[in-house]
Amino acid sequence: MEQLSDYLEYNHQTGILTWKKKPSKNIQIGKEAGYKSNIGYIQIGFRGKIYYAHRIAWELYYNENPPKMVDHINGNKSDNRIENLRSANNAQNMQNMGKTKRNSTGFKGVCHLKKQNKYMAVIGHKMKSIYLGVYETAEEAHAAYCKAAEKLHGAFCKTE
Repeated sequence: MEQLSDYLEYNHQTGILTWKKKPSKNIQIGKEAGYKSNIGYIQIGFRGKIYYAHRIAWELYYNENPPKMVDHINGNKSDNRIENLRSANNAQNMQNMGKTKRNSTGFKGVCHLKKQNKYMAVIGHKMKSIYLGVYETAEEAHAAYCKAAEKLHGAFCKTE
């Protein structure tokens, strides 16, 4: 039975997957496979299914099924270079996320307390929120968050 790996070539230095065999008449051999989804991942359509390029990259490079969670170390969901991919559990993957769009302070782990005009630092760890204190400035609160993130999250620590 034909597999996706029969059709795609992976360049581990660039992270780009290209077609080495035509799966349909409108695909050209040698062209980059896939498209960027609205949430930033490269997705590839094949035989009526959608696949994530980072999972295909893992499988082609290591010649094994990818782990349940493949994390993009630098946070760029379309950077599928093998040096940017690592196995992670859900908690580690969440730790490596940047600040959310709802963040109004500009600092991960920091929220503004309007009534006191101060800043609170909070970090998530093992499904719990850990209170890190209230500070005069957002920068001070963020420094507390960064210190805790390095200690609690290690290699998966992302402070921006």
